[in-house]
Amino acid sequence: MKIITIYNNSKKDTIYPVLAGYAGDVDLWLQAQFNVLPSNSFVQTFCNNNPAPGGVVKCPSNGGPSSLPPPLFRAYINLDKGILPGESVTINVPFYTQLVDTSGTLGMYSGQFIDWWNAQRIFFYDGKTAITGAYNYNVDQNGKIVGPTPVTPINGAEVPSCAAANPFNCEPVKIVYYIGPFSTGSIPFQLGEYTFAAAEGPPPGGLLSSGSAFTIDLTKTNFNISAVDGIYMPVAMEAMLTDDPTPEDSQYLGSNETLEEFRPRLDNFRQNGPSNIQWPYYWPSYFSAGRTLHRHTSWSAPVSFCSTIFEPAIPQDCDWQWI
Repeated sequence: MKIITIYNNSKKDTIYPVLAGYAGDVDLWLQAQFNVLPSNSFVQTFCNNNPAPGGVVKCPSNGGPSSLPPPLFRAYINLDKGILPGESVTINVPFYTQLVDTSGTLGMYSGQFIDWWNAQRIFFYDGKTAITGAYNYNVDQNGKIVGPTPVTPINGAEVPSCAAANPFNCEPVKIVYYIGPFSTGSIPFQLGEYTFAAAEGPPPGGLLSSGSAFTIDLTKTNFNISAVDGIYMPVAMEAMLTDDPTPEDSQYLGSNETLEEFRPRLDNFRQNGPSNIQWPYYWPSYFSAGRTLHRHTSWSAPVSFCSTIFEPAIPQDCDWQWI
């Protein structure tokens, strides 16, 4: 079990954090945690890559990818009232949440577990309107608008939950899943990322040579602020250490400005970029007539394009590929 504490240093804005579960073809972390034999590395892949979670669809053979979008598991923290200005919330984050009985099929079927440690994301939203839209919005792989689906773990499974010491409001964490390439659409958010533990192993998920044993170090922590998806809110992250932390251990990354301080700076940067070009600035080598983008509507048939884009554009209902 790990602990995450989220502080809101804003003077007037309420924030709403959301944890995202792992999605992928091979979960190296769970392979190592369950001590999978090297000879079974391509069989017990602990995949989460099929829109029918809960262990009903077998993982692709040899650790291969699925042609369908994965279920996107989300854990909403303080969905009702959020984290008010000047307050905080502390959450217990288990390694995984087990969804079904795995007797005789451990790691062989998609979506048996929700992994909360491996390559995780935290979405930060500001305001009730944003979190309501993020919670309710979802377009599935067929373009149909559908709502979130509740998650029912197996009896006794560990789930993200309020820690014992919470001086402020902490609501029961609400876990749901969505089907689609990206569940939040165009609703603005800021993204933080973390990974608890560090695992190694053989292919298909690991970089060690075939036949190597799986190993995992549960003491490691990795985190960062992502500005790839967007820059919208100030976020600072640091490791919480309880055993004699040194100044170097307690350094943070990101920005600890309040929203009130950050937004004017961001607006100024956006409107007064290099040579007065409005930010973001797209490098011509990536976006040019010589290297155009096509977008397509089908996960299984990527040649079915719906239009050609010759300049940067906001994705709508299609995903992208270079040509």
